[in-house]
Formats: sequence, structure tokens, C-alpha cells
Amino acid sequence: MTIALDQVAANTRTGTGNPHTWNITVNAGTGLIVAMSAHGTSSTDHWTGAVTVGGVAMRRAGNLIAQDAAGEPGAAVLYWVEGSRVPTGSQAISFTLGSATTDDIHAYAMTYTSSGDCYLVTSGKVEGDTANPQVVLSAGGRHSVGIGVYYSGGLIAASTPVGSLTEHGPNNDAGATWSVCFGRTTTIDSSDKTIGWTAVSEDVALVAALFAELPPLPRYPYRQLLPQ
Repeated sequence: MTIALDQVAANTRTGTGNPHTWNITVNAGTGLIVAMSAHGTSSTDHWTGAVTVGGVAMRRAGNLIAQDAAGEPGAAVLYWVEGSRVPTGSQAISFTLGSATTDDIHAYAMTYTSSGDCYLVTSGKVEGDTANPQVVLSAGGRHSVGIGVYYSGGLIAASTPVGSLTEHGPNNDAGATWSVCFGRTTTIDSSDKTIGWTAVSEDVALVAALFAELPPLPRYPYRQLLPQ
């Protein structure tokens, strides 16, 4: 059983377009597609409408929204879909906003190849004023990968990823004091995964999720039933 990162695509929305789209390449053998978003300025979940890739609806991991409503407000969400449901080739990721907000929205997408489709094992979140925000995800012995999206009311230089977590697209928002990170575990095995960052106490919105391959269907010996 193998799960491997294949494609990534970053995007930052600074206008007022709705819906907003960007593209990612879906190759043959893709078992998982993930799209994540985080922003500061408000704690509203801007992805309130349909989130799709290649016209196929994506699901919000654990139905979670991480929100920090006080101080330096922000929000984070993570969506996913099985790879076999999406056509191969360059596919548009589209998210419908609840309003034509002018808040900057940082987004990131990843695809993973695998022996078959992947599914959500578990998820969790951290929100509010927190130091060293982390989510421990129990793999239950499943061969799995951990993925997360993190909003901080501070600059990215003040946050360090923990364990085998590798950052993608860390951004300080232009002209602001808040930042966004996307992360994945480079360790893909049956161990529990920690998604988090080492940082001083800050306004935080963090969503993390663990994905594993679907187990193969059991094979039963064929037995022909003959009339008696």
C-alpha cells in the first residue's frame, strides 16, 4: 500500500470574484485530492457555498471550521474528495463565497497517488489564543498521511512545524501581521501523526486531517451451487 504526494497548486485571492477558481493537474492513479483555505481579518468561513474540483463536490473534513473570533480574527477549512471520482487532466478547483468579501484568502491544493481511493480517518481543530497549536491524529494502524492548514495572528517566522510536518506555501499576508501555512507529514506509515507548529501564544485557527487508503475488498473462493 503506497500513498505519495503528486501535485500541488497554491493560490491567493485578493479581489472580489465569486466563485473563485484555480487549477490543479489530476493524474492517473490519483487517490486523494485536498483543497484548503485560511484567511485573517475576519473569523467568517468564506467558503460557504459549493467547493468542487473538476465539477465534483468536495467534502469538508469532519465538517470542521476553525475560527478565532477575537483579537486578530481568522478562519481555516479543509476539503477533500476521492481521486477516482475526478477526471484526469487540468481541473478547476472552484469555491463559492458567501459574499464578495475583499478579505485576502490563501488557498492550497494537493493530490496524492495511491493503490486505490483514500478516505478520511479522523480530523481535529485548534482555535482561539493558543501556544504551540497541535492536533494528534490517531492512525489506528492504518497506512496514512496527515494534512493541515494553519492561520496565525503572528508572522510566519515565529512558527516552526513539528515532527515530520513539511510546510507548503507559508505566507505572510501582504501589508498585514497575520500568516497562513499549509502542511503535510512526510512520514507516511501506520504511526499516529501530529499536525502542528511550535509558536508563542497567538490567535490561531488550525484544521488537521488524517487520510488512509481504502483496504482491498476480501476475496472469497468461488463455489458453484449445483442442483441437488
